[in-house]
Amino acid sequence: MSAPPSQEQIRVAYITCDAAEWYEFAARMRRSRGWKPVYWICETGRSDYLERRFPGVIPHSRYHAYHLEQPPKLAHVTPRPLDTAILEQYREAELVAMKMMDVMDSVDAFDFNARRRFFYQRLAYWDAVMNEVRPDVCMFTVSAHAIYDYIIYVWCRLNGVRTIMFEQTFNFSLWMPLEDPLVGSTEISDRYADLLKAGAHEQPIDLPDYCEAYLDRLKGKYGAVPWYMRDQFKSMPKEIAKTLYKGEDAAAGTWDWQRLVRDSKQALHFWRKRDGS
Repeated sequence: MSAPPSQEQIRVAYITCDAAEWYEFAARMRRSRGWKPVYWICETGRSDYLERRFPGVIPHSRYHAYHLEQPPKLAHVTPRPLDTAILEQYREAELVAMKMMDVMDSVDAFDFNARRRFFYQRLAYWDAVMNEVRPDVCMFTVSAHAIYDYIIYVWCRLNGVRTIMFEQTFNFSLWMPLEDPLVGSTEISDRYADLLKAGAHEQPIDLPDYCEAYLDRLKGKYGAVPWYMRDQFKSMPKEIAKTLYKGEDAAAGTWDWQRLVRDSKQALHFWRKRDGS
């Protein structure tokens, strides 16, 4: 068995990894695989702790990161102008980010020009930050879905930097590791292909009730409006809310949140019972 690489060999950026488990994970990977934390987007108030535990790391409050405010160790970094070559590289990412911004606009006030300016400001900023940090691996808590972490993810893919992230399943106690959210779990897809090749689909398969309930929901109409948008709709005057698209299911009044909560509790009970906890 080969020896683990040196402590200086693998530079790792942690993007909004704030649960205590992440600190233990980073310490273990530093010992066993030489993963050196060099940059960490963190909750406000965790900077001193991270600097003590991981000397040399650059902590960056995620609130400052969101508003393009530099941490002291990156005060010298200046964004470069966005020329044609950079914009062409991020052309597809710009389209995706513009659509992502729908969740930031509940009253049709975030127009095309404002969204494009928002994206370009953050593209210039994060291009400069990541070119300065230069990680070898970038860890994300979940799939990059906010604008700032999505730009970091795209920068990594364009620059050959490995990305690792996790996706929550419908069972809240299970997570899937991913390298690319557009590809998904290669382990699951490979396993599924093997099962199909072996003829597993030709045999009847009995699933637990909560799995069947989840599959039934997937077969229905799409009505996944985020909770914060539901709250916004409730608080808006009716004459404004009625002009907004809220989804086919919402208009029909067919949301069944009680069922979702009930199924989630059943799933959690099942896994706790299986694991003996």
